[in-house]
Amino acid sequence: MEENKEIEAIEDVKAYTIEDYVQSQVPNSKISDKVMRGILADSNVEERTPLAEVDERGKDLTVAYLYKRIAMNPISSQKVTDRDADWEHSEGNEIWSRQQLQQFLVLARKLLSKWGISDEALESIAPKWGFVGRGHRNVRTFKRR
Repeated sequence: MEENKEIEAIEDVKAYTIEDYVQSQVPNSKISDKVMRGILADSNVEERTPLAEVDERGKDLTVAYLYKRIAMNPISSQKVTDRDADWEHSEGNEIWSRQQLQQFLVLARKLLSKWGISDEALESIAPKWGFVGRGHRNVRTFKRR
């Protein structure tokens, strides 16, 4: 009887899924179900798969496609604010900078190239703006914005 209770308790515990893993890569941003399904489809990983059953390639590809989506669709996360009398707490409202978006691209390229995958969309994006001398300038023409 105690053994059955233990088995039921184990079954009741929610397994840490691939969706949880992908969401943990950008903790302050909510990834929509539609975007998550696209990332998993691109990576050939089934929805609601326990993370323990996903191989290293599957993990790398899901994270790479997440970073690609973030970098190619600059986003900001929703702001959530809790208030109670004189107390206030906010989370989110994160806005990605150009430098962060470039880092997401670099990481996505590295993870994809690790598995011999070339992505034309990622390859066509080259850094255009950078810090050169005083202020931001177009790194190709060195003209100010």
